[in-house]
Amino acid sequence: MIRALATAGLAAVGFVSPSLPSTAFAVDIVNQDDTPYFLIIVAAGAEQGMVVGARAGLYDVCAGCIIRIDGIGDVRAVEDASTLVIAGRQARLERDPPAPPLPAPWGGLVRARQPAL
Repeated sequence: MIRALATAGLAAVGFVSPSLPSTAFAVDIVNQDDTPYFLIIVAAGAEQGMVVGARAGLYDVCAGCIIRIDGIGDVRAVEDASTLVIAGRQARLERDPPAPPLPAPWGGLVRARQPAL
């Protein structure tokens, strides 16, 4: 029945059940296809079904879990991957670009010495 609901064009659920463990490095799921997908999240020995709608996303889903995508297959959501993208009936993990370096404690400016007169 849930699979039938997923193909009926329902919008994505914008939250994740508190029964799944959540971490600061949790994976986001972005569906770029025009069709919704039924997902089963397997984490810490528990399974939870959810739907990601067409052209929609789910955020902070899980880290170190397995995401089963109906019609595509299983993807292991590793902690250093930030986004699972579904596009063209295929799934791929994308990482965020590294954060820019923090400014130096002195403001990041090096002042050149003025020549003596």
